[in-house]
Amino acid sequence: MVIPPPVIDRAISSINVAVAIKKVGLKQGVKVVDLFSRFRIEDTALSNIYQSDPQEEVYSLYPYREGQRLIAETILGRIREIERR
Repeated sequence: MVIPPPVIDRAISSINVAVAIKKVGLKQGVKVVDLFSRFRIEDTALSNIYQSDPQEEVYSLYPYREGQRLIAETILGRIREIERR
């Protein structure tokens, strides 16, 4: 399961979704990739996922190229971590 990264203009909804997915994952014994915590902890990473150019306005509708790269790296890193166990 994947917990999506926070949506900047929907903070409360993002938190609720993250908590619900984490609970289901724990209850079902399913491995979870927590993108919410990853990008919430690193504020610069959070802005990077939604912004293609520091000069552009951020709409936070979907991740831009850099954000997609960071998300893919995080998911792949978690898969590799699980495989090593």
